[in-house]
Amino acid sequence: MQTVDVRNALKEKVMKYLGLALFLLSSSAALAGSAVDLPGYTLDISLSPRAAATLSQSGQQIHVSAVYYGRAIKAEDGDEMGQVSLGTEDVDLAAATRVTFGQVALDAAALAKAADQQAYVNINVYTSRKKFPDNLLNCGLFEDRVEVAAQAPIAIACKLIDEN
Repeated sequence: MQTVDVRNALKEKVMKYLGLALFLLSSSAALAGSAVDLPGYTLDISLSPRAAATLSQSGQQIHVSAVYYGRAIKAEDGDEMGQVSLGTEDVDLAAATRVTFGQVALDAAALAKAADQQAYVNINVYTSRKKFPDNLLNCGLFEDRVEVAAQAPIAIACKLIDEN
């Protein structure tokens, strides 16, 4: 009888430690895939009167695209421009307005491959091409560290491509 009790006690301990080991492995796997929250930042999109009228009359929308990247430590971690892709954020707008971006979380493992552990953002604004196949807008751009984008609203002015 004592042999059975010892075996059961040993079996319970093994199961307990096996459970703990599995928990630790799953926790480290979750940590490896953890996310880094971005600070929110504001974009003020404006249209020239002619651009506003053209988009309003046609029902064409404004598309705002933010591409997040880091500067690769190792060449093999980056693309042809030496950038590590961290994610994107896109929105279609019915009219010129103020919009908040930075609502995505970045992969911590990808960010760890960036030389300065900083996320950069490239922001482009153009027509959504839902009504017309070609872009109609000529808009300003923004490209810098996300923390710079978060310091003050970013003004991006747009006009029609054929406007002077």
